[in-house]
Amino acid sequence: MKKIIIVSDRFGMGGLERVTSLIGNRLSDKNQVLFFSISEERPFYQLNAPISFYKNQSFREKIAFFFFRVIRKFSLNI
Repeated sequence: MKKIIIVSDRFGMGGLERVTSLIGNRLSDKNQVLFFSISEERPFYQLNAPISFYKNQSFREKIAFFFFRVIRKFSLNI
């Protein structure tokens, strides 16, 4: 089982978001998937895996600490 993080600025309504949710949902059948959104907007499409949001931080802080926190939370080894 692989650990996969799917990152997007948002998972709202749109073509790219729809395709991303479909691919992520399919991958979650046999892998551990985490959706990660920089936006606080709730997903428009159904997600079969957990989603994490960055909240109450400036955009610059979100980008600066993004990989560190996600990797730490998801327990990946680099």
